Amino acid sequence: MQSQTSLTVQSGYLNIVASNFDARPMSSMTPGGHRIGYEPSLAHAVCKHLGLTPVWHNLPMQDFYACLQFTSPRTSPYDVVWFNQAITPERQQWVTFTQPYGLFDEAVLVRQTNIISSPDELRGQRVGGLADSTNIVLVGGFADAIAVPYPGSDKVLPEMLAALRAGEIDALIDDELVLMVAAE
Repeated sequence: MQSQTSLTVQSGYLNIVASNFDARPMSSMTPGGHRIGYEPSLAHAVCKHLGLTPVWHNLPMQDFYACLQFTSPRTSPYDVVWFNQAITPERQQWVTFTQPYGLFDEAVLVRQTNIISSPDELRGQRVGGLADSTNIVLVGGFADAIAVPYPGSDKVLPEMLAALRAGEIDALIDDELVLMVAAE
């Protein structure tokens, strides 16, 4: 029987693809460079159970799935993606997912002066969201809303919040948990 650690790129380690951008309470970085939040805590628990040491790698989200494509012999330096990922048919063509460890709804955040109570009221409004995410895809379902994708830099959430405050976008779509923290 093959040991669990031989299934990783580097024996004894789990090389994890993630992003350093602030997605509290799911994941964020301390000023000292330590990853904290629900997902890192869960990754640490799984690694402890498997006898592995987690090693985090900050990659742009658009590279998450392409970086896991293996050739024979295995050439990717990464084992898994562990960062706020929805399971979609497109992503399932690239990788095998575990069972979901969370169920998260999307939400729309607007300025207090922008009275919005339904997606229909976003007609003609600029809705910012993370590029290449399931959130920005949802904007396409809002009649005549204008999707404004933001690249997945480490500062993407603060950039989108600043754009919302400045009136460069009218609304912001993201995971409900992330926006609840940002709204405060």
